[in-house]
Amino acid sequence: IMDVLLTENFFKSNTMKVDGSRVDIDGKKNPVSMETPDPTAGKEVKYSHTFKEDGIYDVDVSSKDKAGNQSAQAVHFTIDKTAPEIGDLSRYDGVTLNKFVWDIDENSLVKDLTVCDVTIYLDGVVYDGTATLSDGSHTLKVTAVDELGNESSKEVSFMLDQIAPNIIVSGIEDKQEILEPVTVNISLQIGEDSLDSVTLNGENKVMDGNTASFKVDKAGDYNLVVKAHDKAGNESVLDWNFTYGKKFNWWWIVAIGGGICLLALIILLIRRKKKKQK
Repeated sequence: IMDVLLTENFFKSNTMKVDGSRVDIDGKKNPVSMETPDPTAGKEVKYSHTFKEDGIYDVDVSSKDKAGNQSAQAVHFTIDKTAPEIGDLSRYDGVTLNKFVWDIDENSLVKDLTVCDVTIYLDGVVYDGTATLSDGSHTLKVTAVDELGNESSKEVSFMLDQIAPNIIVSGIEDKQEILEPVTVNISLQIGEDSLDSVTLNGENKVMDGNTASFKVDKAGDYNLVVKAHDKAGNESVLDWNFTYGKKFNWWWIVAIGGGICLLALIILLIRRKKKKQK
């Protein structure tokens, strides 16, 4: 409640003006409707107005008499009966993350008519932005207390998963040379992960959910590429090379040819030596 008392001995020619404005929590400014009292009603004029809504108020009261004497007073005050509004935390609410980064400005996160003291908690401990988190479930909490003691909080939970999917391959190994036909089976260690693609020498293999199976029975060199991802966005790529059938060992031919040449040279030298001795 705002009370105004106007005192004037020569009151019959007085004028009086009351102006007010209110800024709401969204920063929008609107005029406040207030009746102006009749300053010619007597030596003392009392004026009272009740402000009910939350907001930041500015009220200007001025009065002027016939002789030009004037008086003015400005009043600035805040009414705040409401707890601070904590903004959107959906990026951490019920999701699975492959890394945790707090990149929200606390001043823009919390909305209030006064300055707030904002605190971030991670798993019940004040978070300073440097703590290292392990994989698993975590709870994030934001509290805000304004200058008038109004308090609010918001809590969300998320999963942290920093480990990429484990791709399991049976039937072959990387850089292996297989000598007989083999069936290659591909799967993922965790069923919640997703198998994206399986290619053999660039050809897509049929997948059945998170598994794939195919037979290798033709001689040649092979390149197996398997890609997978998990809910947190971690990705895995397996890139293996293997061979089916014995490789033709050209070095044996080179070695044998070299040996024959060396033997022929030795025989030639021996013959020349014998001719010289005759």
